[in-house]
Amino acid sequence: MRTTHVIEVDDPTALRRADLAVEIRRVLAALADDEARFNLDRRSLLEWSGPEALKQRFLALLEARHTRQRELLAQRLAELRLCTSARSASGGAHLAS
Repeated sequence: MRTTHVIEVDDPTALRRADLAVEIRRVLAALADDEARFNLDRRSLLEWSGPEALKQRFLALLEARHTRQRELLAQRLAELRLCTSARSASGGAHLAS
């Protein structure tokens, strides 16, 4: 599975139009990658023949990690959408093309 890197920018309005589109695609790809990785790991754990108590503990840890990652990526996507909305409302004056 590929690793998707997300650009960290303190001020999302500083992104150029092209950079914004690329960053949105990266975040969406990271969300898809995380979901696929979670499903694969979860399936592997469910099929594991280890002790049930340990299996349940690992599943809880996996789900917590997945939830945290999804929330971070969703927050980043919301920031980028705000940037897109602000850009549209101002006619794109504050972003370079």
